[in-house]
Amino acid sequence: MPTDAPHFYLQQTNYTRIRDKYAALYSALPTDLSELCRLIKCQLIHPSSMKEFAGELPPGRKCEDDIYVTASEMLGGLMRRNPAGLVYERKPAERLIVTCRHHAVLLTSMLRSQGVAARVRAGFCTYVSAPDSNMSTDHWICEVWNAEEARWMLVDPDIQRVDFPREEFEFAGQVWRQIRKRKADPKRYGAGNFRGVAVIRNNLVHDFDCLLGNEEMYQEGPLLLRLKAKEIGERVQALLDTMAEATAQEIDVDTLKPLRENYSELYYPEV
Repeated sequence: MPTDAPHFYLQQTNYTRIRDKYAALYSALPTDLSELCRLIKCQLIHPSSMKEFAGELPPGRKCEDDIYVTASEMLGGLMRRNPAGLVYERKPAERLIVTCRHHAVLLTSMLRSQGVAARVRAGFCTYVSAPDSNMSTDHWICEVWNAEEARWMLVDPDIQRVDFPREEFEFAGQVWRQIRKRKADPKRYGAGNFRGVAVIRNNLVHDFDCLLGNEEMYQEGPLLLRLKAKEIGERVQALLDTMAEATAQEIDVDTLKPLRENYSELYYPEV
């Protein structure tokens, strides 16, 4: 069986698995991808879109990423604010204010519950950047397996884009390879004041982790994320180059797994 076969991405993870008491919420989900994305946007608000709901959100509401990290926690928060479930009529005040990573985790959770292979991906794109900014913004989306055509599709539940051209999204590994070859300006990549090599490196690590079933938060991850620039020598540079090669194109899970086992930099810190 090809190593990029979808079976590995049918498995729920610690971040996408939901508690049994929420199973009923998934029993009547739409199967159409566009409808699933529309339903998710009726539950979640990206922090950058809060101004669109001025007057409809309680005072003091802000990004809730740290509160609702997993799909199960998101469902719990939604139910506490409106026990009617995953409804299209949910008021803005009853929604969660979370970023693109959370949108992607929730869609991945829903699809896997339906027996559809899906995975969270981290990278960069211009379609969420300010017009004429020449910026490629840090963004997380999903890849969804199209069984009929035997291929992976790009799906952005935050922006509600389904099966859009691959040229419009750069996986972190693709960007890393370009800056290593000096074919791209690292300062173009990031979000707000956070841009450059460090952001690209972090997204590369996150994308690698997502592909192995660790859809962690931005500030979490293996020891490699805690290294300062001066601590990254030839060994780590070679590791990052290998990770970029392994995540930029067809995904070979059997290539990714040994990297985590063989490099202490990819171990998770002990709590």
